[in-house]
Amino acid sequence: MVKENVGNSGLEVTIQDLLSDRFMQKFTSFKSLDDFFKNSPFAEKYEADEAIEPDELNLYVSSNSDFENWEEMIRLAYIDYFAEEHGAVIL
Repeated sequence: MVKENVGNSGLEVTIQDLLSDRFMQKFTSFKSLDDFFKNSPFAEKYEADEAIEPDELNLYVSSNSDFENWEEMIRLAYIDYFAEEHGAVIL
């Protein structure tokens, strides 16, 4: 399970929490993060928990989501996650 540190707060959030089913359905053509990766050209690497080449991941993200790259997707996922946690609305 991948955990992301949140700034200097010491909080950890799993990638599954950040890229929730709701987020994935809103910004990609997939139902879930698992669905996103299992349908990717690097599904075997994902299943084996192996590293995925950044360029390959960025190309897949830009082709299958509203984002240009993985970093942009994660950036909005952080914003969306904390907005959801605090009852704010993201347009």
